[in-house]
Amino acid sequence: MAEYDVRQLIEGKELEVNLVSVLAYGKTFETDIGYMVCSEVAWAPDSKAFFVTYSDGGAVGNFHVVIYYLGKDGLSDIEPTAQVMSDYLSRPRTCFDDEEPNIAAIAWRGDSSHILLAAETLPHSNCEEMGTFRAYKVELPSGKIIRSYGQITAKKLFWKHLGDELRNADDECAQIPKPKSCEIPGLHPKKIK
Repeated sequence: MAEYDVRQLIEGKELEVNLVSVLAYGKTFETDIGYMVCSEVAWAPDSKAFFVTYSDGGAVGNFHVVIYYLGKDGLSDIEPTAQVMSDYLSRPRTCFDDEEPNIAAIAWRGDSSHILLAAETLPHSNCEEMGTFRAYKVELPSGKIIRSYGQITAKKLFWKHLGDELRNADDECAQIPKPKSCEIPGLHPKKIK
């Protein structure tokens, strides 16, 4: 990948953006990665695709995953996370307001046909499960869930692939039932007798 600088005006201020291009088949293919906040990139072992995890809201999310496929005519992309999002949101959570989880790529599983994703309850005090996660082995390009892993199991199996945020996720608050220490008092108003 080759990086180059581009100057752009945003709200009247000059902003430096580092765009990322892919050189393949004797051609240069530009990506949007330079505009993606907090982006992380990893090539598949077979070099047919790469993933990008990025944020649309800064360091606390929401995070998304895009898979880019490399072909002779350029790059194509998919966001194979609909089933992961649906499964994660179908599980019990105690929140002030519903919000989508962060979705992040953890690692490729074999070649570019399978990936390990994490869905994380945003790490702020909207939900008692803040910062907890599940991991999912997903088939590509369909996005079909092959297997899901609770947080404690995911940490045991994939520890070396996890970043600090997932490694430090509170295991007690990932369990059901949760201990009282995970409760947000405002979500459990005291009953008046």
